[in-house]
Amino acid sequence: MNSADISEATRQFWNMWPCDGQSSYERRAKLRYTKEPFILHHLRQVTAAHNHIVEVGCGQGTDALTACQYLESGATYTGIDASDQSIASARKAAEERAAHLNIQPDFQEGDALALPFADDSLDCVYSMGVLHHVSDTERAVAEVHRVLKPGSTCYIFLYRTASPKLIVAYMLRAIQAVCDVLSGRQRSLLRVIEKRSFEGALGTMLAEAFGVPVMRSYSGRGIKRLFSRFGQVDMLACGFNWPFDAAYKRANPSGRNAIGNFYYIKATK
Repeated sequence: MNSADISEATRQFWNMWPCDGQSSYERRAKLRYTKEPFILHHLRQVTAAHNHIVEVGCGQGTDALTACQYLESGATYTGIDASDQSIASARKAAEERAAHLNIQPDFQEGDALALPFADDSLDCVYSMGVLHHVSDTERAVAEVHRVLKPGSTCYIFLYRTASPKLIVAYMLRAIQAVCDVLSGRQRSLLRVIEKRSFEGALGTMLAEAFGVPVMRSYSGRGIKRLFSRFGQVDMLACGFNWPFDAAYKRANPSGRNAIGNFYYIKATK
């Protein structure tokens, strides 16, 4: 498939499997921040440092609505996502949660490969676990660099290759590829889990492993190459490979983990 076909297939996947699933913001937030509580720590730091934030790949708006509880009046938060179903869900959640928010987020359909902002115009870009799923991650990072003002910063989470989660995900995809050949059907194991609900414990993790068209991951060296046009780049291996609540997560607010699922990249233009 070419880049446009991959982008459309990715949009359709997230329309069918909106990130984290669940029927409400409360349930999505509980699942997300139980699996990955370090996100809250980093969101607090980002919202404390910036009043005008753009999120690339906002999904159903879970982080956006959380951030809008941290930001003060007068701030702005814009969420961009290619999935129209996810944007509709985010807007619905924002209406339902309006009384709990200090500011109202603006959710827009948009493409990470062609961000709808002028050159050198944004103060801050945030993206959690999204750009490794787009058809051209290098181009998406270049877009983030383009729209940031000189001296401004992006905060981006990308999958880390040498983590148990990614190793298992790649193994599952390989097993599915064999099953596809034997059954003569594409994404045969995804078809199996479509008939079952694992959302309460895993969200959309299994669907992603079997069905998302693109799932890249990076080494530390790969991150340095990917963000080479930025002036300063700091990265933290973080995240947990156990989806449930645990004391070691609560004792480690930044999520620092040598075998973590993600690299958290803070890059200044």
